Amino acid sequence: MPKTRREGALDADRAADVLRDLIVAGDLVPGQRLVERRLADWIGVSRVPVRQALHQLVVEGFATERATGGVAVSDLSPDQVSELLEVAHALDAVAVRRLLAAGTDLSSLRTLLMRAGSAIDGGREADAVRLNAEFHLRLLDLAPAPTVRRTARPLRRVLGWALQQHADPAPVHAEHVALVDAIEQGDADRVEAVLAQHVRTSRAALAERT
Repeated sequence: MPKTRREGALDADRAADVLRDLIVAGDLVPGQRLVERRLADWIGVSRVPVRQALHQLVVEGFATERATGGVAVSDLSPDQVSELLEVAHALDAVAVRRLLAAGTDLSSLRTLLMRAGSAIDGGREADAVRLNAEFHLRLLDLAPAPTVRRTARPLRRVLGWALQQHADPAPVHAEHVALVDAIEQGDADRVEAVLAQHVRTSRAALAERT
């Protein structure tokens, strides 16, 4: 019996999740071709949902359409990552201002900061980078800013993956701590200063690794 439209959509979502996880884990590397037939056989779905999944990954920035045809894992340049940083931080600024006004409980962010600090102290750089990226997603979830959240979450997902290849987690983590301190103290000027420094730190870390 042919699958319903909903079942087909679920297959496409599952394929996108699997491929995204493989890219983030480094099992599919930047520049690697993503061949529909092979991926469909491996995931256990038809080629149609894989094609839909690849389109979704292109939209998100995890994959790129090749000039010669087909799709490959994105190989983001430093300039592209810098642009993503600039846009994402601008959206973060809106979310943080909403948090300041709402007086939201930030204990879950504190927990993430402790875990990231432990990862840095233990030399687990990949874990620290992942937790730094998770910090921004959690911040977006806490902020009473649904439009910002819908816009920023896809950006943050691809940026978190891209920064696994580039960024030093320690200074980024220190600024996350300073940001939460400033929000909890209701210090709007300090919040703006930390956000501005956060952009500069991320760009500097990116430049050092390229």
